[in-house]
Amino acid sequence: THRDGSITSTGLRKACPGRLGAINAGAKLPISADDEDSAIQSKKNATGTLNAFFQKERFDNKTMNKILVLWLIRHSLAWNRFEDHLLRVAFDYSNATSSIFCRTWAALHARKLYVTLQEQVIWDIRVRCIAMISSFV
Repeated sequence: THRDGSITSTGLRKACPGRLGAINAGAKLPISADDEDSAIQSKKNATGTLNAFFQKERFDNKTMNKILVLWLIRHSLAWNRFEDHLLRVAFDYSNATSSIFCRTWAALHARKLYVTLQEQVIWDIRVRCIAMISSFV
């Protein structure tokens, strides 16, 4: 028989050295403890967008407010919705350390966002004009 090892409190007991040969010969054996442990370790060390998103360490209040500004702009809502009482209550309930900034901050941040986007659009137009002119030459 080929033992499949075990995970104990003192460490990992390796599987039988001839286990791999038996599997290659056609034996149907369960997953070894070593393979199970390596799968657990790979899940712990997994990197990726989704894992990084869910493993953030601290709540960032400024990021939350930036997301709220984008939400207001995207849905074309009035700036007074930024200081909405029910919105504050909802965020206080979800995270006690959250605080929504004032409308002035939101308007200034939206202006910075608008200027940045405008600069990018102008830069894209210049690049396209240069490409068009160079294609005619």
